[in-house]
Amino acid sequence: LAAAAIPAERREEAEARVTAAEAAASDAQLRVEQAEAARRAAQEEERGARAALSAIESEVAKLDGEIGALQRLLADKGTGDLFAPVIDRIRVAPGYEAALGAALGDDLTAPIAAEGPMRWTELPPLEAAPSLPDGIVPLSAHVRAPAALARRLSQIGIVADGAEAERLLPLLKAGQRLTSRDGGLWRWDGFLVATGAPTAAAVRLKQRNRLAELEGERARIDAERAEAAT
Repeated sequence: LAAAAIPAERREEAEARVTAAEAAASDAQLRVEQAEAARRAAQEEERGARAALSAIESEVAKLDGEIGALQRLLADKGTGDLFAPVIDRIRVAPGYEAALGAALGDDLTAPIAAEGPMRWTELPPLEAAPSLPDGIVPLSAHVRAPAALARRLSQIGIVADGAEAERLLPLLKAGQRLTSRDGGLWRWDGFLVATGAPTAAAVRLKQRNRLAELEGERARIDAERAEAAT
């Protein structure tokens, strides 16, 4: 009886509101489900991003450990710039460290200085420097070194192997020598050093090249880490 007393237009209005509310509820439920799916996808993406960042952080830690170790090995032992060994002022192309170490040996531990019991002194280029055998490239083509080493490096030739060195050995002029990338040495006076015996100088040169390589890699991975962190 009470319902019958409510005007029809009010019932229709209420029914319309119920229908609209049900539609809104259905739409809201759909949005909830979509949001939940997006949240799960975002969580999965976040886990992947965190894993990528963690892998990069692990690589950074490994690089930093190796860089630190090499820096300690190559650190100046208190000699300062004045008496620093000339080896620390040399840059050699990767792969030629053993050749340079064999060719100059302990001479690389001497400084370039005005005084001292053992030192390098800069001299002008030889006016008539003897040429190496035909086709032989001087070691100086693969080394950046102070001018004090110019005379020496210009008279050291790079050979492919021992067979080539033995063939060219009689052609060497006084003061000249040949070396190979694996550390062999053949000198004009008949003295030779077999390959496969790395010198302390060659080890240090390789460590310096490795340090430079790692520092370049560290700079690259820093950019990757910043992107991964973002």
